[in-house]
Amino acid sequence: MEKNSSKLSYILVAVVSAVLAVALVFSYLVAFAGGKDNLMRGAKLMQALHVIQNEFVTEPDMNLATDYAIYGMVQSLDDKWSRYMPAEEYANYSLRRENNYRSIGVTISACPEGFLLADVSRDTPAYNAGLIPGEKLTHIDGESLAGWQTADFKARIQGYGDNSFTLTVLSAAGEERAVTLNTQPVFVSPIDFSMMGDVGYIQIKNFSSGCAQNAIAAIDELMEQGARALVFDVRYNVGGYVDELTALLDYLLPEGQIFLGRTREGKEDIVYSDEEFIDLPMAVIMNSDSYSAAELFAAQLGEYGAAVTVGEATIGKGRSQMSFRLFDGSAVHISKEVYLTSKGRDLAAEGGLVPDIPVELTDEEKVMLYYSQLSPEEDKQLQAALKSLE
Repeated sequence: MEKNSSKLSYILVAVVSAVLAVALVFSYLVAFAGGKDNLMRGAKLMQALHVIQNEFVTEPDMNLATDYAIYGMVQSLDDKWSRYMPAEEYANYSLRRENNYRSIGVTISACPEGFLLADVSRDTPAYNAGLIPGEKLTHIDGESLAGWQTADFKARIQGYGDNSFTLTVLSAAGEERAVTLNTQPVFVSPIDFSMMGDVGYIQIKNFSSGCAQNAIAAIDELMEQGARALVFDVRYNVGGYVDELTALLDYLLPEGQIFLGRTREGKEDIVYSDEEFIDLPMAVIMNSDSYSAAELFAAQLGEYGAAVTVGEATIGKGRSQMSFRLFDGSAVHISKEVYLTSKGRDLAAEGGLVPDIPVELTDEEKVMLYYSQLSPEEDKQLQAALKSLE
């Protein structure tokens, strides 16, 4: 009788332990999934994947099926700024956000001869080898580049690693020369600058890593050269980090609020500038391809009365995104905050920032500007900005 009771006790203990273990696992899964409802949604997704994997008429690509499932979930948000990035795309995106590339430091576009050099970044292998925008790349190690895709060319030169290779370069005047160089891990500065008469010109290509530091250094150098005014060019600027934006605004603007971010719960992230500022007349040139931080940059300078805005209305991306990396290296890049100007304006709700001085370029001029083929004299928006500072 005692043996049976003891045996029954062991069974009861085992059952209770098993039940507790299941309960603990279930509690963990609920917590990990973000709630019971999400756990049930996850179970539904796994069940669908199981059906596809085991019942479809041919062998499916389950990795692709999973990618499409997540892609569909993000698409359901109906937010053009949120997206799903597979692992390779996210890795490349992360590098671009740091303005770091293993490259020769050029921006190219396809042309009949091969590739047109749209831009050559300072202090890069291409820049040091004497390549300039407007020239064309026609051959690599004697092989014609005609008909190549941009991605193929990038993959080819990255494949050389530390080894050198030879590019055949065709100048704008039609003269051909051979240039030997190699790729390097390159920080491509998002800032380009020059003096235009007595006005300092600063092009800000993005607000990713290094923007504020390089922009401030450029402004200091231009002021040392005698700049009496500044023109900032944020056309085709795709935005970037809030920290880079606010660091530059803090340097330029007097004491006050320079950024307001607000989550869906109403939590606010407010950034203020100190009392030190640059006391020079300023203008900002923008267009319909000025995004996010670029729009807020122009809006803040305008609201403080520090700069006049020139060009075209911006796109209206008053949202900041955050990338959430998944375990396989992919990521969900999702709108996390609404950001507002210091006066509380939502540029997304307004449909973009309207310039103080509207100046349109023709479609042909826009293409030339994008590929750095529009001279300062031909650039009507730049000329209008310079005139506003007279």
